[in-house]
Amino acid sequence: MFAPHQVTAPAGEPSEPGTALAEPSERAGELIASSAVTTDDGAGDDAYWRRPDPDAPAGGPGSSAGAGPVGYSGPPVGSPPPPGWRPPVVVNPAPPGTLPPQDLAALDGAERNARTVTYGVGMIAAAVMIILTCLLCSRLVF
Repeated sequence: MFAPHQVTAPAGEPSEPGTALAEPSERAGELIASSAVTTDDGAGDDAYWRRPDPDAPAGGPGSSAGAGPVGYSGPPVGSPPPPGWRPPVVVNPAPPGTLPPQDLAALDGAERNARTVTYGVGMIAAAVMIILTCLLCSRLVF
């Protein structure tokens, strides 16, 4: 079924012994199968995967002579479960507990303090950036 070809190195390229591209004298007689010549009908590599001609007589792999087209008959019939069978039951978890009450006045105070700290750090960073920019500009001018 497979047509063999001899393995040879491309012309002008050095090859090492023991590789797939060895000189013909070193690997003489070794044969490989080529994908270009593996079909029996000579129609090409993908001829096997083409749809059959609807006018052609039925035949080929997986078909029997004289059999017409077969439709889908549905899923196979399964055996019924034994009597009294039920799916496994999972015990329901306990209801969630209650959360402690929130002190809204304390939360508002903490948010106010956090905002003050954030604005303070931002102002200090802006001041440092302005001072560095002034220093760089003064070096360029003088």
